[in-house]
Amino acid sequence: MNKILTIGLLISIGFTTHLAATPLHWNLNTSTDDCNNSGVGNTCEFISNTGEEIKVNAYSTNNNNGTGAFAQATLTVWSGGIGVKNQFDSNESSSPNHATDNSGKDDLVVFQHYDPSYLFTGFQIGWKSTDADITAWIGGNSLGANYDFTGKHFSDLAGLGFTKFTFSNVAVNTTQDLDPDTVGRYLIIAPTEFDSRTNCGSRHRSACDQYDYFKISQISGDEPVTVPEPGTLALFGITIFGFWLRNTFRNSRIKLLAAS
Repeated sequence: MNKILTIGLLISIGFTTHLAATPLHWNLNTSTDDCNNSGVGNTCEFISNTGEEIKVNAYSTNNNNGTGAFAQATLTVWSGGIGVKNQFDSNESSSPNHATDNSGKDDLVVFQHYDPSYLFTGFQIGWKSTDADITAWIGGNSLGANYDFTGKHFSDLAGLGFTKFTFSNVAVNTTQDLDPDTVGRYLIIAPTEFDSRTNCGSRHRSACDQYDYFKISQISGDEPVTVPEPGTLALFGITIFGFWLRNTFRNSRIKLLAAS
């Protein structure tokens, strides 16, 4: 009897799920020592309002038609948020090309949380020029921590376990909500791929909504908290009742033996 009750208690404790969550926010406007003044492939670390760390990397493609392979880039922090300097374009130090953009090459920013069951819930941009059509992907749990996306393509992300979300002409300092049911260790944010852009014809590219320039200023999410499932609570209650019933019978037997 004791063994059965003990096993039941262990099972009830072991089977839990992530039902509650703690809201987190990362301010990406503040430069960090490991971010600026670093070269290609640098990793930036930001701390949330509750002390949680998030790692950030940048990549760029070798073209901007949506088919280029990802290559490591330099992540930089400006007054409006995160920008990307790719290694293929000499015009990356001037505005607006020092932002996250798709002019010349496609930039992308990869956010990584240590918990694969993490919930990315939204983002904000703190600056934009001309247009800010944005695509986001959440997922990659099977990739493990610190995955290097070098050599991958946008077309590979679905096969790597990512879910895609699109946002049109995103406003500055306005939270863009992500699907609260999509869990993932990684969040990737990039300008909209070429095949989804407007054909601008002969219009100058800097005045054309075919090209998107923005800086990412904030990431938000929920840190899962482990709580029992309803069925687990029932099993736990049955186990506790079993302990109570066992003790009741044992005490009754002791009283009977003492009276005899």
